[in-house]
Amino acid sequence: MGLQKKSDTPKVPPGSHNPSVSTRIPTGDQSTEVTRDSIPTTVPSLDRYRILGELGSGGMGTVYKAVDRQLGREVAIKIPRQELMAIPEARSRFIREAEALATLNHPNICTVYDAGETNGVHYITMKLVLGPSLSEVTKQSQLTPHEAGKIVYKLAKALRKVHDSGILHRDIKPSNVMLEDGEPLLMDFGLARPQTDRASLTVSGEILGTPHYMSPEQAKGERATVASDIYCLGAVFYQLLAKRTPFTGVVPEVLYSVLHREPVAPSMIQREVPASLEAVCLKAMNKDPKKRFQSAGEFADGLENALAFNDPLPRHFRKPRWLRFRQSTSRSRILGLLVAMSCTIAV
Repeated sequence: MGLQKKSDTPKVPPGSHNPSVSTRIPTGDQSTEVTRDSIPTTVPSLDRYRILGELGSGGMGTVYKAVDRQLGREVAIKIPRQELMAIPEARSRFIREAEALATLNHPNICTVYDAGETNGVHYITMKLVLGPSLSEVTKQSQLTPHEAGKIVYKLAKALRKVHDSGILHRDIKPSNVMLEDGEPLLMDFGLARPQTDRASLTVSGEILGTPHYMSPEQAKGERATVASDIYCLGAVFYQLLAKRTPFTGVVPEVLYSVLHREPVAPSMIQREVPASLEAVCLKAMNKDPKKRFQSAGEFADGLENALAFNDPLPRHFRKPRWLRFRQSTSRSRILGLLVAMSCTIAV
């Protein structure tokens, strides 16, 4: 869904609180006070769940904080925009997300509790995660390369579970990863699709995903594969290492770069990036799907090796030839300049 956090006060439905009582709902960096004065009249009514406030919204719908009346626990409820539910593709996409999440059980995948329809309202009930998103963490640039590697290692293992269950995520990006007590949770399977579904994205070949993180084949409007998800996770890893996305600019420029340009090596942007982690990242982002890691498990193994042992690298984790050439050329130029300077001083 690509949630965007609300900067204003979260909203609470009528009858949920005593007018004299206020509640504080954490929204990442700080808690926000909620009072009945901010209550809208358009919050959907769900018999089993009492809506407490809005956590965020996106193109597909809204996520609310709620209480499960039967079990007495706080949950997150994703409710799609009702006008979208009249569109067959949007409705099937939402149902796919519920089905995908229901089959997955992994410590680094957000748990789904319930899904259904009440009073004409479709919903998915999930574990309430109040930690920051990985997107928020990247803006603060707090992660070291080693910490970034550990996070992506856990996400790669979670992605392996997703793929082993026959599902493609198709929209892995920092805003679709939440952190809870330092543990990453992969979530938002709104674009998920069974691997056996060979239908194109749409009849018109519409591009689905997020340009800064999508694979070249997705940018072309081609069918996504396991290798596409690996590229997306590699692009997320790149941003954690380099503190910026692989490619920048407006959407057409980004899509062109995804298809035709190589990303600048992370170590050329952030000098502390180890060569071993950089090599794993760039292998995952190879333009050719056949030259990437062939499974999320292989990606995780590569990260595990890179985190445990720095250089020298195993043969299959060596830097791409274009990168070795670029770095060796730069070093030769620097060496030549130093030699010329020393000769001038001597004269």
